[in-house]
This record gives sequence, C-alpha cells and structure tokens, in this order.
Amino acid sequence: MAYTRLVALVMAFEVLVTVVTGLGIYWDFSLFPYSQSSIAATGAAVQATGFQATIPLYMPSLADLKMPYTYLETRAQSWGIAAIVVSAAVMVVQSFVRGMYLGGLKAWVLNSRTVPLIRCGRHYFGRMLAWSLFQNATGVLVVFIAVALIPLGFLLMFALLFYSLTPYLIVLQNISFGEAIAKAPRLFRRYFRSLFPLALLAMLCTLLISPFHLLAPQWGYAVPLLVYASVGTLLIGALMRRLALKLTLDGAKVPDEPFGEIRNQRAVNTVSMLLVPVLIFAGIFAASGRHICVFQFGGKERLDGFLYRTNFSDVFYASQMMYTAYDFVKEDYTLDIKLPDLSQKKKPGELRGIAEITWQVNEEIRMVQGNTTRVELKPTLHKSRLVYRLVRETASNGIIITRV
Repeated sequence: MAYTRLVALVMAFEVLVTVVTGLGIYWDFSLFPYSQSSIAATGAAVQATGFQATIPLYMPSLADLKMPYTYLETRAQSWGIAAIVVSAAVMVVQSFVRGMYLGGLKAWVLNSRTVPLIRCGRHYFGRMLAWSLFQNATGVLVVFIAVALIPLGFLLMFALLFYSLTPYLIVLQNISFGEAIAKAPRLFRRYFRSLFPLALLAMLCTLLISPFHLLAPQWGYAVPLLVYASVGTLLIGALMRRLALKLTLDGAKVPDEPFGEIRNQRAVNTVSMLLVPVLIFAGIFAASGRHICVFQFGGKERLDGFLYRTNFSDVFYASQMMYTAYDFVKEDYTLDIKLPDLSQKKKPGELRGIAEITWQVNEEIRMVQGNTTRVELKPTLHKSRLVYRLVRETASNGIIITRV
C-alpha cells in the first residue's frame, strides 16, 4: 500500500497549491509557476480547452495538464513582495515533498519497501531545493531570451531536457546535486532510446486524462486530481525502475534507501486510504473558492436590485427608431455585500470580500412529447456567490474612479 501513500502525498500538495491560488486571487498576488492555470467564472477554461499531451516529471502536477487550480475568475497576474515570498515558500515545501515522494517511490518500485516519508524528505531536501532553484532560474532565463530571440529560446529549452534526469539520479544513486547534474546529459543521451517508448506512453496517458477537466466543475477538478496522481505515479515509478536497471547494467551503484521500514504499516495504510476521499473533497472545496469565506466577519447589507432590458416605447418610435429605450423591472433581485462606513472623509483605498447576488437566469427546460423534444428557456431566480476586489484610483483629471 506504499503506492496509496504516494498518491495521497501528491494530492495533498496539489490541494495546498489550490488553496494558495485562491488566496492569491483574494489578496492580489500570483503564485509562480501555477498562476497561469486559471478559469473564468463561467467554467470555461482560459488556457487549455482541449487535449494536452505531456510527460509527468518528478511528481504529477495539475499544472502539467494546463488545468485550472481554481474556478474563481482571475485578472492579470499580480507580482510583488507577497507573490515572491509566498511563491518561495511553496517552492520550499515542494522541494521537501518531492524528496519524500521520490524517496518513497524508489523504495517501493525497487524493493517493495515502505519507508518513512518524512525521513526521505529531510534526507533529500537540500538537493531537491537546489534543483528547484536551478529549474526556476533557468526557466525565467529562457522566457526572457525567448521574448527577444525565439529560436534561441527554443534551443535553450531543448538543451535543458538533457538535465531532466538530475532529480532521479540524486535519489537513485544518493549523490550530490553537482554530481547528478554533471552526469545527467551523458546518461540522457545514453538511455534515450530506452526511455523514449515510456515517454510516448506518458504522453498518451496525459492526452486521455486532460479532457476530464471539461467535466462539470466539481468532477472537472476531482477526476483529473485522482486519476493523474495515480497514473502519473505509476509512470514515474516505471521510469525509475528502468533507469535503475540501466545504471546497474552499466556497473553504477544504486544503493537502497538508508532508512528502515515503518513498523505499523497497517495503520499507515488505513490512514492513506482514508486521506484520498478527504483530499478530493478538500480540493473541490478549495477550487470553488469557499475557503476564502473564513476572512468574512460580521453581517452583510442587503441591497435591492432591478432588471433593465431593451424595450419598445414612445421614445423609440418618436426618434424614428434611432434611440433605444429601456424597461426597468423590480423583482426579488438582491445583492448581499459587506460595506464599510463610507461617510468619513478618509475612505479605504481597496474593498475586498465575498458577496451573494440573486439574479435572473434563463434556464433551459426540455420537454419530451412522443417522438419530439421541445426546448424552452424559462427565466428563474438564481443565487450566486462572487469574490470581489474594488480598488479606488484617481484619474489624471482628478476624478476618483473604482476599478474591479
């Protein structure tokens, strides 16, 4: 059951990234490199709306599938001190979790052992952090170069592939970061033919998994999270097994993990099994943005709303159909929002929170009569929750405006 522990570990980190991504939208900071995965409030993916073929490296991540981490609507990326600090903290956690994951995976695929993951994380943390720093630094460098010289940027991206075996060599041979990164290009060229079929299989699997994010919002997050964490772990395990075999045939040492097996395996396996559904529901909850509700204190003020729509009137006909007239209708439209005291001279420069709006939605109703199906649009009242951030700015002419 060591496999279930590793799947739960991957899911736990992805849920953490989901939580932080939602907080970033609320507190106005971006999480690198996960900020590119966002989704509009309508549920349509901003970046990836079709198939995505990729290779899971080091640890399965929803970012590999260009899949959204949140269903909250996002604007432009926001960078600053908060973004840098939070992104650095997540990178540190990722390095520790990656050491836990690859260390536990090595013991499982090579010797069918269940080792303590925390000790694996401590053992490999420094070297995994060095790899994360190298990976992010070179990634930023490639992006800047690609903006100026596209061919050179693609050439550098291709060159970085030769170093992709570095974390695996660190764990399999228990060597330093410097030794692993020096060996990686030579071993990549030597083992390319052997690893290439596995890479094609990985691309086929991700090609089949990626459309799952187009399902209904809850399932569109939960299914890829569970399936990709499970399949990706099997694929990375197969890669480590094949790479260990090649190293052994070449006379290189592949030592066992320097940790003993955990004693109470039955209790650990039970906890791992129970964690999987808990993490699925926690991820769904965080992806919807509901965890941001903890920042809402006190009551909300209810504002009456109204519906306006184009309509025919005397103005429309008197203007020879040049001016459009509007019809205003009052129903049970409301907006529940928390507003501060704005009567004072000194007003807050920014308002953020969660509001509930009751509005009219045209719901599609299908009625079957014999062999025919009739579709009608029936207006119904619908309650939605939205996260808002209003910024008070002064225009060049001195007029105060509010920007969403």
